[in-house]
Amino acid sequence: MRSLALIILFSISAIQDAHAEFFKGAVSSALGESGRAGMMGAEGAFLNPALVALHQGYELAGYFRDGYIDSQEHRQAWGIGAIDQGRDVWFPGSIHYLRLRDTGRAPTAADGELWHVAIGQPVSDSLSLGVTAYRLQYDVSGDRSYDQWNYSLGSLVLVNDSLTFGYVLNNLAKPGSRVPRGLREDLNQALAASLAFGQMVRLRADIGRQERFNPDHKLKWMFGFESMTDKFVVMRLGFIRDELADTKIYTGGVGLNGPRLKLEYSAQKNQERTSGVLHSVDLRLPF
Repeated sequence: MRSLALIILFSISAIQDAHAEFFKGAVSSALGESGRAGMMGAEGAFLNPALVALHQGYELAGYFRDGYIDSQEHRQAWGIGAIDQGRDVWFPGSIHYLRLRDTGRAPTAADGELWHVAIGQPVSDSLSLGVTAYRLQYDVSGDRSYDQWNYSLGSLVLVNDSLTFGYVLNNLAKPGSRVPRGLREDLNQALAASLAFGQMVRLRADIGRQERFNPDHKLKWMFGFESMTDKFVVMRLGFIRDELADTKIYTGGVGLNGPRLKLEYSAQKNQERTSGVLHSVDLRLPF
């Protein structure tokens, strides 16, 4: 089974990659950074632009995260986003603006600014496609500014109401060679599956890989479990196994799923390398 997944996932492995994606929202963070085959709301645009096509109506979202993913790697971000999939919209889309501050990716702290746009379109009842374009700028203290313009492609296959598959190619354009390796966002790819059991439980599994600086083709495994324990409460658990970084990260979170206001929280804990925790809080307003 694993061999079959790897053949499908890496049939285009000649394309090269370097660094992991720059941002995940609280829902995906709680689910072990999985969700490319099924993540509702504006956050889904960061995972797979084809998910934009499945959203219904409009949504405004606010994001905040702060904490450590490693003893020397602090992450902080805040931002806003919106998604529009109304009846009269020709091309469902989303737009995000984020401010980032990362340590451990460059010799000194790096302050980032991200503009992110995604468009998704149903091709048939069972297939949706999407494209992302973004501009990411990092200012490194005592150094200089680094700009990255890039785009990603995504697809989503709906087998039935319970089972979906997703495939994503992130960062197809090569960043400039002057961008430091720790800040580079080169191509990475992922295959994902999402399986629902009624309205109460959903399982997610994503397999990703970066190509550049990964001569042994090591994988990143992401798993998530989601359960609606109450009409307005969603519990989430997840696990990340990054073979290249040799890390295991445990994740969890809770969502308050109100009729209008939705509040999401997640925590990510690297048991092996730090005593810190990376916290994320999202606020969503669908209408």
